[in-house]
Amino acid sequence: RRTSSSAWRRRPSGIEACWRSTVSTGDKRTTYWFAKGRAGLPVQMQERLGAELVNRSVVIGDVVA
Repeated sequence: RRTSSSAWRRRPSGIEACWRSTVSTGDKRTTYWFAKGRAGLPVQMQERLGAELVNRSVVIGDVVA
């Protein structure tokens, strides 16, 4: 099952508008945050197994080359 919604994400530099997408399979739920103003990979991801947070990654900076 997949759901998507608009969301806000707090960053050290302020608040960022994001698209939040959640994919659920059984007890596993993975949520991705994609910044509306940036193309590419998610700026945050977290995985939960039931109520337990088992993995989380957050972009803390990026450089456009």
